[in-house]
Amino acid sequence: MSGAFSLFVIVEGKDHDRYLAQRLCDGSDALNKRGCEIRTVGQILGDTELGGKSVVLSVFERAKATRKLSQSNSHGRRAVAFFLDRDAEHVVGGRKRSAHVIYSDHADAEAQAFHESDEVGALANGASLDRQTSMDLLRAIGDWKVDLADAWRPWIELCYIAEATRARCWVGFGHETSRIHDGSMCRTLNASALASAEKAVSDSTLLSRDDFNTVRAVVLAKIDRAYKRGTQSSLLKGKWLPRQLSEVMKKQAADSKVTWNSRGFRESITRCYLAHLDVKRDSNRRLIAKLESLIG
Repeated sequence: MSGAFSLFVIVEGKDHDRYLAQRLCDGSDALNKRGCEIRTVGQILGDTELGGKSVVLSVFERAKATRKLSQSNSHGRRAVAFFLDRDAEHVVGGRKRSAHVIYSDHADAEAQAFHESDEVGALANGASLDRQTSMDLLRAIGDWKVDLADAWRPWIELCYIAEATRARCWVGFGHETSRIHDGSMCRTLNASALASAEKAVSDSTLLSRDDFNTVRAVVLAKIDRAYKRGTQSSLLKGKWLPRQLSEVMKKQAADSKVTWNSRGFRESITRCYLAHLDVKRDSNRRLIAKLESLIG
């Protein structure tokens, strides 16, 4: 890492993580002045195919053990930050407690972008719309992320339960869409698929039956609190969102008779949201403050 920078940020993957970290650093006068260098963990280890939270945390533990998380010299304080996806850990636990390990406020880099960006600008960019038309469409669509969380609640609950109980089955966050909903927008609950999913999680857990029931109850209670607070969209994984927004856009644009550029929309819309990240939002400001705190 270059000696010209005061903060070194290591991220999990190469898809969106590095650019999100860059956008956050760009939003700080202090970090711009002192300089930041952002690298994937694969770059650090010399193998660009390496990635993931466990690999980043192994590098963190090594740096911690060798006292290389921070240092001060005549040029000032220098530090390393490890920027990770929060994933399900606010519900199931397991976060690493260190000022140097910083988790996204939302489930992952993609979810952070979809929740904390100028949505009008992002949609105008992705769909090739003028700003007023984008604004009108979003007003007509409403809070599509909350609508998705409401429609997918059974799937969301099962994914978090599977994660918390270490179930080894086909239920989990790795899918792009719910596996227990049908229909063009994947919003119609399939009772048979739901029963199969519940059985798959229950049968494949590594916990005893009593422990499984205890953990399941705790997870469901936490999820229920999120819904009662109206923050259920914070439970959504970022990889679920591009396809869903694409489907919502198709329907609303057709209903509103709006001409829009649908070609490549689903593949590019996450990058559009990242490009329109609003660094003044409270969530993004919290992340920036954590990065700034490492260099004093």
